[in-house]
Amino acid sequence: MNRKSLTWFRRGVLTLLLTIFSFGCGPSLLWFLNRGDEYKDPAPGCKFTPAEGQKTVTVAVIVTAPNHITTAPSMMGVDRDLEAKIGAQLTMLSKIPKDSAITVVETSKVDQLRQSNPEIWNTASMSDIAKQLGADYVLDVTLASLSFFDQQTGKEICRGNSSVSVSVYDAVSNGKSLTQYGHQSNAPLRDTSSLPVNLYRNTYLDRLATEIALKHVKHKADRERDLSKQ
Repeated sequence: MNRKSLTWFRRGVLTLLLTIFSFGCGPSLLWFLNRGDEYKDPAPGCKFTPAEGQKTVTVAVIVTAPNHITTAPSMMGVDRDLEAKIGAQLTMLSKIPKDSAITVVETSKVDQLRQSNPEIWNTASMSDIAKQLGADYVLDVTLASLSFFDQQTGKEICRGNSSVSVSVYDAVSNGKSLTQYGHQSNAPLRDTSSLPVNLYRNTYLDRLATEIALKHVKHKADRERDLSKQ
């Protein structure tokens, strides 16, 4: 068996084992593992890695969305849900290389700070927010658009589509912006008769969260770059 065949064989076995035994793993992680480590990094230079001598790095995830998104019936609480899912994916995916670990500030702690004084929250610098949350970095995600339905067929066909802007701030450097980028996520068509909208919403947000998290954790491409510098 050549190397390419062996690689695909190992992926098949790994996916089977994860499906059987890893009840806590969502489909988004299986999707990532099936893709392999050939993932090409679209946002270099913004990986959450511990400082020298440290074992972990703490990240606060903040997701905001305009009212026209969060007040729609199928969108209630979508910003908080995405916030929690990105945090979960960062934690999970950072464990795969086994050479980095990300601790994510609990969503409830972010919510408490957000709701305790909205005026201060809206005017405070990212450095101040990070310090109050005990975070080294802030991953600031803004939902510009989000839809769960195909525009041509109304609500008969689900087709997740979203556009987000992402900024990463370094709390240690007084809230310095490390990177800013836009991301668009388009999912395949799904018939609502085979998958209820509430379940599709959960599945699509898992997908979007994984796509964003993958830009901020190390994988094979990063490890190879690190080794080439040694």
